[in-house]
Amino acid sequence: MKNKGQIWYIGYIVSLFLIVIILVTDFPKMVDLGLAILFSVVFGVSHVQILHDKMMQTTKSMLWTNGMS
Repeated sequence: MKNKGQIWYIGYIVSLFLIVIILVTDFPKMVDLGLAILFSVVFGVSHVQILHDKMMQTTKSMLWTNGMS
């Protein structure tokens, strides 16, 4: 289960790749806008999932130390 959450880090790499594509290439403005929207979606979903997984681990450890299951 530990490795299950690591898949979301690929989203950071994809987001970085999209930013590099936007900055380096000379696409039309509409294509750049589409890539920027795609960047926002990929980064947002990855970031939220990583934070959610970390919060769930913290909550489980807090419940475990307080004697609750």
